[in-house]
Amino acid sequence: MNEEISNICFRTAAKMVTEVETFCSVYGDENTRSGEVLETWTSPNGGKKHANSYHVDAFSTSIEISREARSPVHDSPQRAEWFGDDTTNFAAGKSFPQFQHEARFLSSRRHGKATSGRKDPINWLPAELLRHVFRFLPDQRDRFSCALVCKNWLFLQSHLHQDELVRSEEERHEIGDEAQSKEVIYTCRNETRVDRRQPQWAIGDLSRCLQGRKASDVRLAAVAVGTGARGGLGKLSLRRSTATDIGLSAVGHCCSALKTLCLWECPSIGDDGLSLIAKGCRLLEKLDLYRCSTFGDQGLQCIAEHCTLLSTLTLDECSDITDKALIAIGEGCQNLLSLSIRSCPLMGNNGLISAVCKLKRLTCLKLDGIKVGDRSLTCIGLHAKALTCLCLANLELVSHKGFMSLSLAHGMRSLERFTVANCNNFGDDIFLTMGRMWEGVKYVSLTRCSKITDMGLSLLIQNGTSLEVLQLEICTSITARGVFSVLTNKHGKLRKFSVRDCLGIQDAGYFPSLQFPAISSVKSLSLAGCVGFGNMFLALIGCTCPHVTNIDFSGLRNVNDEGILAFLYSGRRQLTNVNLNACLGLTDRSICAIAEQCGETLRSLSLNGCAKITDKALKVMSKHCISLEDLDISNCRVTDDGITVLLVKSGPTLSSLNLAGCMGITERILPVIKEKCHGLSDLNLKHCQGLSQKSIYSFESKTWRCNVLCE
Repeated sequence: MNEEISNICFRTAAKMVTEVETFCSVYGDENTRSGEVLETWTSPNGGKKHANSYHVDAFSTSIEISREARSPVHDSPQRAEWFGDDTTNFAAGKSFPQFQHEARFLSSRRHGKATSGRKDPINWLPAELLRHVFRFLPDQRDRFSCALVCKNWLFLQSHLHQDELVRSEEERHEIGDEAQSKEVIYTCRNETRVDRRQPQWAIGDLSRCLQGRKASDVRLAAVAVGTGARGGLGKLSLRRSTATDIGLSAVGHCCSALKTLCLWECPSIGDDGLSLIAKGCRLLEKLDLYRCSTFGDQGLQCIAEHCTLLSTLTLDECSDITDKALIAIGEGCQNLLSLSIRSCPLMGNNGLISAVCKLKRLTCLKLDGIKVGDRSLTCIGLHAKALTCLCLANLELVSHKGFMSLSLAHGMRSLERFTVANCNNFGDDIFLTMGRMWEGVKYVSLTRCSKITDMGLSLLIQNGTSLEVLQLEICTSITARGVFSVLTNKHGKLRKFSVRDCLGIQDAGYFPSLQFPAISSVKSLSLAGCVGFGNMFLALIGCTCPHVTNIDFSGLRNVNDEGILAFLYSGRRQLTNVNLNACLGLTDRSICAIAEQCGETLRSLSLNGCAKITDKALKVMSKHCISLEDLDISNCRVTDDGITVLLVKSGPTLSSLNLAGCMGITERILPVIKEKCHGLSDLNLKHCQGLSQKSIYSFESKTWRCNVLCE
């Protein structure tokens, strides 16, 4: 009986290689001819027959493929990543997908006439028998060649484990010797002979990102099989994918070197696919799930059981994941360093407390829009001793008592980054009670915290002696007194200060009479959207921060030339980045002053919506701005003449130019841009009525290195 089965498998293998050679002769390289790939194979009874370029030995149960006669098409792993048609027909209850006979070959639509009318007896065999035959192809390139024949063979290859392959004694002995050598690296399953010249860090360094219709089961199987010959897949991202658990299982079978997996909006993938990834890709380090409503606790529990090296976990809008998954993660993933949970309605205190207590190495924790209360924050303050980054956003169930318990606990001594957003119960007294926890904090961001006042900012600056970055956004209770308390701190290390859309700041609200000391540590200053700022306020800030290099005054409608000039002349300015978008009161006078005083150091200038800027400012800029890289003059009153003068001098250094909404430019400016701006990579020509679509398309065809935006 065994001899009969061996003969059947032997004849099937011979038929399979015949199919491969026929496929290669029809679809392969035109230099490949059937007469050039003739060799002999040994039958079970010892007789030799002429066959294809394969040597089949039934006694050693191995198939060796001749390398010399192989077409270059078969050697290239890139071939497995292209397919003409991804339409599949899955039969319910089958172990492997059964495909329609019309789409037997991967390029059957393209070569339909060549395959029409041919019989396909090889695919009449059961999937189990074909799978058994493929076990006699231990080499990666052999299996890759067979995977090119049809989708059915592709899926069979992608679901074949490395330990299922049948090898001869010599091959097993050779593999054993090579495995002991430091030059040869073995990865996983379908990744066998890696090039000796390939370094260790290259294993699993390939990355693939599939979106939409391209992210199908067939493409995933092809990526899984095709990347094996080049070191293995290390990072996989699926976005808005139509793939199912079958395609993801192919990755789990073939890509155990996978370290990063991102699944965004994949409604057809569930716990089964994630479980197969967990069992096959045990080196997984980063997992990112976004809007995967089909995932439950089972998949993450399997991840926690098998992927003990997991270091980063992100759960975003996963509606069916509960506390059970977090408890399992806390027990199994002791190496977890970063945990981010956002908008998961079924998660609460129990899961988070269990995870925080057991994850001793956790350094980054982000909680946004989940149902946790005061007990969770108390646990974080007591047990998260290694935490360096804490982000709390939209925590409606946390009261003032919860934030106080977080500040009173003395566990977070290593904290460096602290972010709070839209937490109405976060108040000033929290900064007073935090004490030593603030000694090492370098970054603080407060967004929509209506109870934070000037007193809280003063306490924050006094306790945060290591603070380098402070960002305030939509904090309506902050006034000018609080802003100056930050800027006039003598003992701080603040280098970046950003105040955005804080409507409580008024120009006439606070003007101290004393002389401010210069705070040289502040290098970047942003006052965007604070409409209460006026000219006098800018003059005072100029005296306080004489060495600032980056400014963002966008949206200051009450500021005109007097305020900008007072800010400029209050110190020796060496500005590199200037943003004056929507400053409606500015004219050419301000821009000329900036160009004359800071032209040598200026790298970026944005004047979007400054309707009073004309060609005069551009002509002055052409004389002084010798290192300008980014220029935004959209919706300004400039013409071809001013832009031409500017581009003659500053064009070679420009990498980004925005002319959107400039009604004064015509088609005459396009040849100047092409001639002078050799390094231009981004050009915005939207809503330019003086330019026709024909001229823009002609310009775009001649400057293929530049990304042109038009209507």
